[in-house]
Amino acid sequence: MKSFLSVFIIAIFCSIQQKNICGSYRGAHKAIVLNKDSTFFYNSGVDMYVSWASGKWKCSNDTIYFEVIPIYDTIRIVGEKERVYRSTDRIANLFTNSEDVYSAFAYQLETLDRMFYKKDRLYEVDNKGKLIKKKEKHSWYRETNNPWFEKIIEKE
Repeated sequence: MKSFLSVFIIAIFCSIQQKNICGSYRGAHKAIVLNKDSTFFYNSGVDMYVSWASGKWKCSNDTIYFEVIPIYDTIRIVGEKERVYRSTDRIANLFTNSEDVYSAFAYQLETLDRMFYKKDRLYEVDNKGKLIKKKEKHSWYRETNNPWFEKIIEKE
């Protein structure tokens, strides 16, 4: 009975925590949406350079882990071998005419490892497992930006 009660309390805590984490977050030139169904969409961009990722997320304590699910475009031209490339948008496209194939400045991120959640903020984690908290200064802009994501509180 005690073990059932312990599992039940942990499940409730994780459910409450996940509901608090879900939502839209915005940072300097980047944004992420954590949906209640454990899917996410991340995008980042400055001028014509855009990157994005989508997939599934899960939470363990205050750390959010991401599983990026790639989306592919297929190029099928008569007389040529079929080719598959990472899509530049969120839709898997089939190109059958070489004139339809285009290059874009958007690309999918292959990995998005993990982030740390604390007080309505998401912090990226470096390769050594440390939170990235130092403000970013861009060489082409004069502004200095916070490296974290702030939760966007939606009015109900």
